[in-house]
Amino acid sequence: MRTRKATPLVIQKRINVGILKPEKVNPKDRYPTIGFDTQSNEWYAWNHQAYNAYHIGSKVPVGSCAYTKERGVWEAKTLEDAKQMAIDFARNLAPG
Repeated sequence: MRTRKATPLVIQKRINVGILKPEKVNPKDRYPTIGFDTQSNEWYAWNHQAYNAYHIGSKVPVGSCAYTKERGVWEAKTLEDAKQMAIDFARNLAPG
């Protein structure tokens, strides 16, 4: 899967060696902005300026890029929760 030229280098390196499996948040998106790291069992989210990793036990406080009013302050209890945090982070950083 092709990634954006401005993908943070640390993310691109993990993709290149096959550790991080990129995914699109929405099938209509042009580039992937989340991915699962098989080495660390973390979900990553990124854009051209920032990235973050989420795992079981990650917390989303008020003011976090992954914070949404819908979920409020919460903690990842499963990898699916961690994936949702990554999705929220990616959506909150999306342009427009």
